[in-house]
Amino acid sequence: MQAFYNAGGEGLGIFANGFFYGSPERAREILQPFAEVEGFQVELESLSFLEAVKKIEATYPPSEKFKSTGRFVHRSYSRGELENLADLIQRPAEGSVYDAISFYALGGEIRRVGKRETAFFYRNARYIMGFQSVWTEDVFARANRDWLRKRFEYIKSITVGSYVNFPISNLRNYEREYFGDNAERLERVNKKYDPFNVFRFPQGLR
Repeated sequence: MQAFYNAGGEGLGIFANGFFYGSPERAREILQPFAEVEGFQVELESLSFLEAVKKIEATYPPSEKFKSTGRFVHRSYSRGELENLADLIQRPAEGSVYDAISFYALGGEIRRVGKRETAFFYRNARYIMGFQSVWTEDVFARANRDWLRKRFEYIKSITVGSYVNFPISNLRNYEREYFGDNAERLERVNKKYDPFNVFRFPQGLR
């Protein structure tokens, strides 16, 4: 996962973390081109998969107050679009302690499964673009939610489909946005196995 962010007391920054199935030496070689970026630092460790998962888990707080969403990216962006994305986090919401645009890799094995074979439709997307704002004081909750919602409209205009694990309220045609062409089939499955709609929530299948 990679992200560019704006954090209170720190300012703008870029970071990335992830798993590499190979030696630290090979990873360092692959990352070498990034060494030209001012302030670039790299930390590499050889760990078991479980140890690596626990290390990344430890970077997250036990709980936090945030608003986030995620969309699927299917194409390359122009310089102007990239500048627009970077501009989204230049002026954080009142009370925000952290806001960021993050990128989660797709491709590889994900594309080997057909998009009609499971509920996950957007297997051909290049990556997921996440967007979030974090606050600590309850008094700033609404300002942060409104801040993200307003900027979400631009991200929505240059992406196709929303990631159901990063849901956002008031999303029009949410079933189609989350499940693409699989939505209708999933509705039939839901009616068969949950005819009384016991397992329901505001953006559940109908």
